[in-house]
Amino acid sequence: MNYVLKVSAGLLLAGVIALAARIIVVSVFYSATAATLQQYNEETHPLVVAEQQAMFEERRRQRQAAQEAKMQRQIEHAQRQQARRVQARFERERLQAFNDQYKLPKGCDWPRSEWQWTSCDKHKKAARQRFFDNYSAAPINTIPGKPESVEIAARQAVD
Repeated sequence: MNYVLKVSAGLLLAGVIALAARIIVVSVFYSATAATLQQYNEETHPLVVAEQQAMFEERRRQRQAAQEAKMQRQIEHAQRQQARRVQARFERERLQAFNDQYKLPKGCDWPRSEWQWTSCDKHKKAARQRFFDNYSAAPINTIPGKPESVEIAARQAVD
């Protein structure tokens, strides 16, 4: 029995020594790993933070540029709409002015034949074209789609 106790004590002592050795090895590796990680964090953390800040700044600039582009498109759309309204108002006024001054030729009140109706229609179209060619109340540069008409329409919208 003495022998069994000695062997058991030897095995127990070997187990304790092995456990202590493992603890020492693990703590050394842990310390080395912790030191390496700390060094890595100290070296790369500022770089990572700077990179993240650069990404956030770039995203902010992109959002701002997109918002500015959207606002510019809205302004241009509003200017084109204003130019179209100005042009439409001019066309209505011009047509009304023509209708106010135009007198039907004799016999065109109730045309009696197709030939007379065609003749009266041609006369009215020619008179309208002459009137429109000479109409002096036309606003300057208000043709939709032309850049100068957009600027003038914008100025009129502001006024």
